[in-house]
Amino acid sequence: MADHPGQQTLIISMYVQQIKQIAAELDIPVITGSTPQRRRDELFKQFRAGELGVLAVSKVANSA
Repeated sequence: MADHPGQQTLIISMYVQQIKQIAAELDIPVITGSTPQRRRDELFKQFRAGELGVLAVSKVANSA
């Protein structure tokens, strides 16, 4: 992210605990398999619209 400031970033991890920790450290939203579908849709919509600069997702959520 430091190499590309201002560009949208999608952080993907296979490990739920790892992605939750990264999201907490960066203070960004996170989507995991336990995230309700409505919330997933909302976050993906915001990301696609450019309203959300960084989003963290687990591998399970990424396939949604």
